[in-house]
Amino acid sequence: ISRTLNEEYDLINPQDGTIWRRIAAQKVFDALVEHGHRNGEPGVLFLDAANRANPLPHLYQLEATNPCGEQWLGPYENCCLGSINLAQHAADGERVDWERLQETIELAVHFLDNVVDANRYGPAVPEIEEAAHRARRIGLGIMGLGDLMFHMNLRYGTPEAEEFAAQIMEFVRYHAMRTSIQRAKERGSFPAIEGSI
Repeated sequence: ISRTLNEEYDLINPQDGTIWRRIAAQKVFDALVEHGHRNGEPGVLFLDAANRANPLPHLYQLEATNPCGEQWLGPYENCCLGSINLAQHAADGERVDWERLQETIELAVHFLDNVVDANRYGPAVPEIEEAAHRARRIGLGIMGLGDLMFHMNLRYGTPEAEEFAAQIMEFVRYHAMRTSIQRAKERGSFPAIEGSI
């Protein structure tokens, strides 16, 4: 591993393929760690990996993201975001109210999808409204996971807590996707679906 870190590699301009210079991987890694620690950055983002997973490659290649990297977006795109407070879904006796959580997920997906239409986009940049309606992006997240784990008597960071978090997110993802599919059956798919992945 140390030999690999000391080897130099090409820094390639992604726009035209020219080689800017050669640098040791260790230097780049050290700079990432130093500046990540200093600035509290969340991690490293890889443009090539993002473009392999780009759901709309027929519309654009991804070029950048915001610092948190939660959602890569194309030109003029936005994403309508919302969060479910998991602490509000605790049930008596160290349990999760799964039925209530499912209802909340379904309601949140409906709500966020409606916000795409109800939003008042700025008239100065009509491309933003066009992009929002073309892809109809929504993002449903969570908060209050630590509080719910406390209620469940799970210590944050333990293997049991990690498994619990995975189960919660699988549940959220499944019901959000199922609700989104149902919405598409009722209202039609998003306009840019043809050619999407």
